[in-house]
Amino acid sequence: MKLITTLGAAALAAFAAAGPYVNNFESPVGPEWSSTGTSSFNGTTVLGRFDNADVTLTLSGFTVGEAVTVGFDLYILDSWDGDGTTYGPDHFHFAIDGVDQLNTTFSNVAGSNQAFPDAFGSGSHDIQTGADNKDFSHGGTLPDGYFGNALYIFGGAANAQFAGVATATTMTFTFGASNLQGVGDESWALDNVNVSDGSAVPEPCTMVGLGLGAAAMIRRRQKA
Repeated sequence: MKLITTLGAAALAAFAAAGPYVNNFESPVGPEWSSTGTSSFNGTTVLGRFDNADVTLTLSGFTVGEAVTVGFDLYILDSWDGDGTTYGPDHFHFAIDGVDQLNTTFSNVAGSNQAFPDAFGSGSHDIQTGADNKDFSHGGTLPDGYFGNALYIFGGAANAQFAGVATATTMTFTFGASNLQGVGDESWALDNVNVSDGSAVPEPCTMVGLGLGAAAMIRRRQKA
């Protein structure tokens, strides 16, 4: 089951009071994202696909010094070549307020190792190491792609979520890749992004009482 809580633009300024930001992209994507294009993959809606692009989530209403945690589902789609030097290396990074929390390579192509779960340059591992799911051809349940597909859930069973500290009332969370060969060949997408300041998820009536000026849409949907 999938919990949908999508905060509108008017809610961004009250993030700290409203509690966690959660977005699974089943509703229209708000202006908090620098790119709002979505697509369908494996029966769900994802943000993307992207190739060599940085995509930024901007949220406000934090308290300076408070701890913040970030989790997300990352789809590594098609012929990522990891540390390979002929068609790679294929990089992915995630940054909080411009500071990299993840800077690594991924691979779906046999014979091209990847750095993940280590940082780029710090380790070499078999393709799809640390993946929470992978394509049928590699023993998973995702659709087969061009060489392969993999899903990494940061905040799931295999990979920890990320942690940061607010240094201002507004924070940016940047996801991006480089050295890819284009969406038809190598791409990435996001799902189930959550940013938490430790507050409890409010009921819709509570959010109205806070005067956020945005509808809180909470419903459940069975994922295919």
